[in-house]
Amino acid sequence: SKEACATYSLGANVGLSASEFFIGFLSGSIGLIADAVHTGIDIVASAITWIGIKINREAQAALLGGIILCSIGAFIAFESMTKIFRPAEISFQVLALAIILVNIAVNGFFSFYKFYVGGRTRSISLVADAYHTKTDVWSSVAVLIGLLGATIGFFVLDAIAGSVVSLFILLGGYELISESKKVIQGED
Repeated sequence: SKEACATYSLGANVGLSASEFFIGFLSGSIGLIADAVHTGIDIVASAITWIGIKINREAQAALLGGIILCSIGAFIAFESMTKIFRPAEISFQVLALAIILVNIAVNGFFSFYKFYVGGRTRSISLVADAYHTKTDVWSSVAVLIGLLGATIGFFVLDAIAGSVVSLFILLGGYELISESKKVIQGED
């Protein structure tokens, strides 16, 4: 069901965000912290989607989620750009690499699952959340590349990965806003 899919996604995002945030601070990876914040935003987006489904206001929930994403994306872009000029060394690189690989696998699964359930139930907010989750996979791949660069001493790649994540956040927010406005205006 739509509700079960949204609930499972919400639970997975809580675990991923907490893990990434902890390991990001432990390791000093701005890319991993940015991805943790991005995943934290997913918690808010999933909660908004779940509420939208519950109160039958899915398009409005997707619009609100897009606005939130764009706001946070701009903040992360600013923070990441400052780290490009002052790269920080990354500790606990193997642990950071492991958590980002787990994130990629979990988000890949949930993107497929939300597209499948959203398509079968014709849920605009679930499909919008699936698009959002798909961008999460690509932003996590950018963080993975940044962390791999840090393992060979190229620490600026981590900050560049944070910038790339912010771009994905902004694009995902724009896509949510665009699609939800179409539905609000009467398109299927």
